[in-house]
Amino acid sequence: MNRTIICISGLGGAGKTTLAAALAEKIGAEVYSLGAICRAIAYYMELNKMGVCNAGVVDKIMKDPPAWRIIESMASSPIVQQEKYARGAVKLFQVPEVAHWCLEYMKLLPFSFGDCPQIFEGRGIGRLFPTAPVKIWLDGDKETRFRRKHTDAEKFGPAVYSDTVKSNAMRDELEAQNTLVPAKPGHGDIRIDTTRMTREQVLAYVIAVCNYKTLSRH
Repeated sequence: MNRTIICISGLGGAGKTTLAAALAEKIGAEVYSLGAICRAIAYYMELNKMGVCNAGVVDKIMKDPPAWRIIESMASSPIVQQEKYARGAVKLFQVPEVAHWCLEYMKLLPFSFGDCPQIFEGRGIGRLFPTAPVKIWLDGDKETRFRRKHTDAEKFGPAVYSDTVKSNAMRDELEAQNTLVPAKPGHGDIRIDTTRMTREQVLAYVIAVCNYKTLSRH
């Protein structure tokens, strides 16, 4: 089945999740988030008191269909957006077994039933779909990105800005070094610096790109 795949990659705080949600609403697309899946695994492990992340623990989760159904349902919950689960997701994704399984899961999704466009969101996600017609890389200066992440963190209670900076700087460094899907622009990615752009401006730009890329295929 020929489905339009749109990849939205970029650094934390550049606006991936916000853009994916707005674009999906505008064009009637499904959204799949690599980060949300990893955060949901971290949440599941916390609920089940799985404090140690190693290959054995991860393998047990991945081979348990009921557990995976719970994780899939958790991925869309606002709870997993909390900073502690984001930090947990970064650590999880450094475990090769976790990264490999999550990436294989994401690659199978375009073959699910239906014909609406699919948006894949996550740092470096465009590398999973090299032939996708639309691949966006969102960027922004560190101060702007970190302040956005801090604003998000405060939605769940008081947050210390210096802690946000430290946490997100660590995530930038670790995810840029990830050997499977490094958080860096890939071949064919259209780079957008969102530092001085509003959400509406970013959305309008990406819609224009989607329209152009889609028309150019026919």
